[in-house]
Amino acid sequence: AIHESMHPPYSYDDPAVQRAIDLLGSDPLIADKVQNHDPSFGYNSTRGYIEEDSVQALEEIVSEQFGVGRNPCQYWQQQDGGIHVLAAAIYVGYKAALAKHPEPYSRWFTDAVTNRQIRGDGLKSTVASFFSSAECQVRSCSQCLFSSHGRFGGNPRSTSNVGPSASSNVAIIVVVYLITGVKPH
Repeated sequence: AIHESMHPPYSYDDPAVQRAIDLLGSDPLIADKVQNHDPSFGYNSTRGYIEEDSVQALEEIVSEQFGVGRNPCQYWQQQDGGIHVLAAAIYVGYKAALAKHPEPYSRWFTDAVTNRQIRGDGLKSTVASFFSSAECQVRSCSQCLFSSHGRFGGNPRSTSNVGPSASSNVAIIVVVYLITGVKPH
């Protein structure tokens, strides 16, 4: 319910966003992830990859606000063959920024790309730190959403795993709008 309503997390009509995407797309780590992954996962363009990783990071931040977050490190290590390293950097940076002074994602994103927080050495450092943290080590899964030990248990595709109520979905959409500044479709 959260993820798809967040696409795209910024306006492609914004020239600052487009410049940031172009600049970030030329980063060697990002280019490597786009060029060297299983193409059946999608994300076969830098634009698509950056959008998806933005949404994955935002989804985790919003999920945590509703108490249904997962271990993002373990998830991104496994999801789509570990391609979503940019999501980790965005998650770390934007979550910290929101704690200090909330601002729309597109503004933070363009600034974070421009000031190299999520590009170049800043990106590499954040990714290395994130994936080497204790959070990445196997631990109790009491916070895992769909694990056999988590809130809903079992297979996430199973109809027996009851998700958020309709009123929760409305609240999620409001939070998505407040974070991204983009109206959900």
